Amino acid sequence: MTSAIPQIEQFLSQHPIFGELPPIAITDLAQELRPFRYPMGEVIFRKDEQLSYIVIIYQGQARTLGFNPCNQEFTPLEMVGVGEVLGWVNLARGQGCETAIASTDIIGLVLDEQDFNEYLEKYPSAA
Repeated sequence: MTSAIPQIEQFLSQHPIFGELPPIAITDLAQELRPFRYPMGEVIFRKDEQLSYIVIIYQGQARTLGFNPCNQEFTPLEMVGVGEVLGWVNLARGQGCETAIASTDIIGLVLDEQDFNEYLEKYPSAA
């Protein structure tokens, strides 16, 4: 993991949200992120799960699905790729409300909810 930190720092510094942070904040954030692999077709999270993390897509693509309670069917929301932050909607609402599935093999950077909330408190302009 330590050898990947410089690449993650560079990725974050070019990200539209995280790139506005001071360099020390990017370094701190890069050390908190955990790389995780999601093979194509794997569910990253489900609508009925209460998440305790977000996932920043480092490589690959995913699709998000919403659930329509009227017809009890999933509705495609969007296809997302590198740099997209998944799971923040579920954290903001305090309940699972969407599903994310890996459309290709993905490397995601996982950040725990507590670290994410601390980051938002310390850098509210990123919210």
